[in-house]
Amino acid sequence: MTEENIGYRLGDLSDIPEDMQKQIKGLKLKAKQKKDKTKREHRIINIINNTFCGFASVDEIYVQLFRETGRKIKRSYLISFLSNMSRRGVILRDTSLSERSGIYCTKKVT
Repeated sequence: MTEENIGYRLGDLSDIPEDMQKQIKGLKLKAKQKKDKTKREHRIINIINNTFCGFASVDEIYVQLFRETGRKIKRSYLISFLSNMSRRGVILRDTSLSERSGIYCTKKVT
């Protein structure tokens, strides 16, 4: 067991009264994290589609995220986030150049 799991092992809380659920800090944090993650995903999809016509490199997304938000993020975090989005099918990784091209798209390459 890792420390990051502590506080998130409560399982299904549908049997717990709503007023008790509101007092559980982890639920609020988890809901906020999910909302923030969804916002980041939509922002990245918009960047790929609207700024770069459906295809963008990691560096292009990295720079545009900073320009739009003014927030610095680690490039390694972005790569991991994009990889997870790709694994779940939210965006696609263009491997037509090479397996490690670092180019992502929102449309299937034909």
